[in-house]
Amino acid sequence: MLTISVVGLSTVIGCKEPISIQPSCPAKLTVGESGQLLSGVKNPGEIATYQWQVLPSSGGEFDDARIPDPTFTAKEPGLTFLRLTASDGLWQVISECTTQIVESTEILIQLDAEPTTAEAADLVTLTCSDAGGVEVVDFDISQIEGAPVELEKTKVDGVVDFEAPEQPGDLEFRCIGVDEEGNKSDPAGVTVTVVEIAEVAVDFDADPQVAGPGDVVTLTCSDVGEAEVVEFVVTQTQGLLVKLEETDFGVFDFEAPGKIGDLGFECVGADEAGHQSDPATVTVSVVDVVVDLEADPPTARLREVVTLTCSDIGGSEVVEFSLTRTQGKKVELEETGFGVFDFEAPRKIGDLGFECVGADEAGRKSDPATVTVSVVDVVVDFEADPRSAAPGDAVILTCSDVGATEVLEFLISQTKGEEVKLEQTAVGVVNFKAPDETGDLGFQCVGTDEDGNVSDPATLTVTVEEIE
Repeated sequence: MLTISVVGLSTVIGCKEPISIQPSCPAKLTVGESGQLLSGVKNPGEIATYQWQVLPSSGGEFDDARIPDPTFTAKEPGLTFLRLTASDGLWQVISECTTQIVESTEILIQLDAEPTTAEAADLVTLTCSDAGGVEVVDFDISQIEGAPVELEKTKVDGVVDFEAPEQPGDLEFRCIGVDEEGNKSDPAGVTVTVVEIAEVAVDFDADPQVAGPGDVVTLTCSDVGEAEVVEFVVTQTQGLLVKLEETDFGVFDFEAPGKIGDLGFECVGADEAGHQSDPATVTVSVVDVVVDLEADPPTARLREVVTLTCSDIGGSEVVEFSLTRTQGKKVELEETGFGVFDFEAPRKIGDLGFECVGADEAGRKSDPATVTVSVVDVVVDFEADPRSAAPGDAVILTCSDVGATEVLEFLISQTKGEEVKLEQTAVGVVNFKAPDETGDLGFQCVGTDEDGNVSDPATLTVTVEEIE
């Protein structure tokens, strides 16, 4: 060990002892191995400084050459001198120790994956590399756990690729290195985790879906999947090109063009990982005059008053409605409001057809809107409470009038199963006690009006079963 002490130029005041060092190094290190260096410093004072140096410089490196006890990593075989220069501000001392660096006889490898977390169909790269020691001439990479994948060699030794499988879970791989003499390393391993892909899905709406020239239409694309959408892309796929203006996240406005026809649009959403949804589509129809026709009620009794309402639902404002009968017995239409017409259902059973045409100020007419009113006579409904009963339970059968004419009499009878006693408790209402024998009981109800017209039978089944 060489030690050199240099007295500083400043005057030593008092009895302070000068700094001293006695460095120590690992006697031997293998290439790639690290060891702790100790300065053995005494009397450092408060402003001591340290500087380590390696000779030759290619012999290795320090984690921090300016601290008293650094870590040294061997890089090149040979006798290496590790010199420490220390100063307390008045005194400077230099001392060194030696370490013999030798070639490693161990085969050291490491296995890495990029990425270590993947989704189905992602490309994963496994890299097996020499981590020091004896030179590796061959790498053997294999899968030892998880859903099987096909490892494809690349042009680089020790590097393989594979496509992540659809099945989520951990995939484990190992690599063994071989030197020139055929000696094998211990296995190096790595785990790749395959995770489920969160679904990216969007919904797409237009308001309104039927617009007139010049109307403002709002397209709204919304997130309806598991993955959070961070970007919506809306494109036009059909019709006269319009200018889309994004007014909010996923919200786009445009002005309907003057040309009549359909405009098609699609929206695609993407999450942070770049996964895209299937396109969601919507169609906006640009029309001029469009009307709707409704009847209240659409099924009427004889001589019941029916209201027909013709309304404007198109682009151009309708200033005139024309209503005509197209089917059935003639009725007298009375206009009670703009686009509103009343009539009394005839005494003849059957369907009545009507159509409405609207016209705007320019005289343009809509396509006809149609509606059918059914005039019916005697219709009954039949219900049981309960439909499933245990032996001995009370069951109520109720037959009610749902047709056009008023029913004066209801006839309820049994058509199937063990016979039961029907007891009438009100008009159209009978009770009975479920029999001991399990099975299905069938019943029917027929209604009759004041003119003797009879309804079609309404039927139902009550099931008798053991109920726990």
